Amino acid sequence: MRVLHVGGIDHRRGLRDRYLLDLLAGQRAAGHDVDHLADPTAAAVGVLRRTRPDVVHLHPASVPSLLAAAAAASAAGVPTVLVLDPDLVPTRTPPVDVLLCASEAQRRTLVQRGLDPARLVHLDPAIDVAAVAPASRAGHGVLYVGRLGHDDGVDVLVEAVRSLPRGLSVTIAGDGPARAALERRAAQLVPGRVTFQPRPGDAARHQQLRDAAVVVVPARADECRPRVALEAFSAARPVVATTTSALAGLVDDGVTGALVEPGDPHALAEALRILTMDPTVAFQQGREARRRAEERFALAGHVAALDRIYVAARSRRHVA
Repeated sequence: MRVLHVGGIDHRRGLRDRYLLDLLAGQRAAGHDVDHLADPTAAAVGVLRRTRPDVVHLHPASVPSLLAAAAAASAAGVPTVLVLDPDLVPTRTPPVDVLLCASEAQRRTLVQRGLDPARLVHLDPAIDVAAVAPASRAGHGVLYVGRLGHDDGVDVLVEAVRSLPRGLSVTIAGDGPARAALERRAAQLVPGRVTFQPRPGDAARHQQLRDAAVVVVPARADECRPRVALEAFSAARPVVATTTSALAGLVDDGVTGALVEPGDPHALAEALRILTMDPTVAFQQGREARRRAEERFALAGHVAALDRIYVAARSRRHVA
């Protein structure tokens, strides 16, 4: 199958973009003829004519770019599949054949907002599990890695540190608009107990995940992206996340980590305390997380599921 991917690449190559890079590699390995157009605004029509794809797969980009690509595909009679950007919640159904939702909760929300349920498909996120070596022994401390903004809830983690044992290490690795305020708050509330580090590269991040006992994703909003959690699972580490994040459907409470209400530092501290006080429990949950990552979130299965979605999109267009 010939697939043209459009958008999705931020050349800073942050965590949110690794999914597309993994997907391109996975589809090529499966034998698909795959092209990628990073900025479709001016070139969409020409690329469509040149590549003659069987399906256009749209990834998060600027709204004008996506609309231009969708219009070009529609004019060419090519079916379109859109990955919904967690940061942009549409109020009406975009002009595409299939909209991919990262969770069943997101799909329900969009149906409630009036979007066409026939076009909304829940597809679990995916990761190249084999690219992250699993931990072979119990880890130490708590790790947050990712963006530092208000919706990420890292201030709740800083507050939770007050209720954690004083000898427990807490590392916050990342950058963002809230970093300076978080550093000041940590210095006031828990001086010397939180280590801030810059956003790591892939190899360094994977090692940080293996070194930690537990990975925390304290997001306030359901727009949370699951990449770090899937990497933690791949590294055989449990994840503590919030019930409103996209991770609520990925983390099995008490089996592969824990789920807590957002904005509750006491509940967050208790979940972290339970997992870090008994390294054996955390290690066992991490091993189960790795097993489930291989079973549910592996790239090969994701590519196969997308193949079925592409076929359905082509059927909507009555393309043979």
